[in-house]
Amino acid sequence: MGTAIVWAGAYALVGFVVGAVFWATGATFFGFGGPAWVWAWAEVGAVAGAISGGAFSLAVMALERRRDFSAITPLRFGSLGAVTAGIVFGVLSSPEWLVFGLAGAALGFICGSGSVIVARRALLPPPTTE
Repeated sequence: MGTAIVWAGAYALVGFVVGAVFWATGATFFGFGGPAWVWAWAEVGAVAGAISGGAFSLAVMALERRRDFSAITPLRFGSLGAVTAGIVFGVLSSPEWLVFGLAGAALGFICGSGSVIVARRALLPPPTTE
């Protein structure tokens, strides 16, 4: 659940930026225009990120349960994040599945790698002040 929330926040930030770009260009779609673009894309990003984060968590539980945490590399977690997020984005955006699937895979790789880097950092012992 925590991974889904963190990924939702990261994807919402990306959606916010995409919406701001659409707003700046003056694009309209289905009556959306102006600041509505920003919030619509942020919401879409949050939902897609939550689903991708949940899928990533399930994949980690299924595929990495027998591994020691020190044996899991950021590249391995990033690849797993790319696969799960790419599939989720491809399914959610079926007409343009390849473009959005690749964009989702890139975001999934960043979030997956970041997840293991942050988790490893959290497991480090606190510095001693002697």
